[in-house]
Amino acid sequence: MQMTFPTSVTLTQDQRQSSNPAIPTKHVQLRLTYDPQTKQLLGAQVLADGNIDELINLLALALQAQQTLADLAVADFYMSPGKNDLPI
Repeated sequence: MQMTFPTSVTLTQDQRQSSNPAIPTKHVQLRLTYDPQTKQLLGAQVLADGNIDELINLLALALQAQQTLADLAVADFYMSPGKNDLPI
């Protein structure tokens, strides 16, 4: 029986800005821990200097539903822009 150990990946600031500019904060560090064979999400850590409630809720639901990284990649989510983003 081959043993596998959880794998993690950390998203850098530059990668975060290009992948999701809607997150309303300047500094975010995101670490996802997953099973290397099944790619099932096993844990997540988020460190940020702003409000990231929607991201935390999304990750909590993904963990509860035992989703894989592929599930997260193709999921469709509605996120409302902040009021500060609206032109005056």
